[in-house]
Amino acid sequence: MGQQQLLLIVLGVIIVALAVVGGIRLWNYYSFKSSLDLLRVKTDYLLNDAYRHFRTPEERGGGGDLSFAKWSPPKKVLVDKFFIQSYNKNKTKGSKTQATFYITTTLKDSKNKNSPIQGSVNAKNVRTRTYYDSGKKKWYKF
Repeated sequence: MGQQQLLLIVLGVIIVALAVVGGIRLWNYYSFKSSLDLLRVKTDYLLNDAYRHFRTPEERGGGGDLSFAKWSPPKKVLVDKFFIQSYNKNKTKGSKTQATFYITTTLKDSKNKNSPIQGSVNAKNVRTRTYYDSGKKKWYKF
């Protein structure tokens, strides 16, 4: 083989390797985003349930537009073992001014650990949702 043919083979191998690495990185990124979108739907369900409790009249067991205090999350959402590994019962509750939840998910962060997610909703239906990346030691909104 000539020098030019060897150079073309090496160049071809490098290009294929870069394409494979780039494809794997894109796959991981979009897989994470897809899982985050599914968790967004699950957490929206929790926040909608809390806000519905707040808006329900007291005579029907709700908060009567005054409090989230007696809200507790629906068990059917919290037992979904595909996405939710566990939840903190002490931090998942309602108070007078807002409802909060704190769950640990099967979503993996940059250190390949399960990500905790917390969220809240207040009387004006303002919602927050964040997840923690233990590799970067930072909370991110989603």
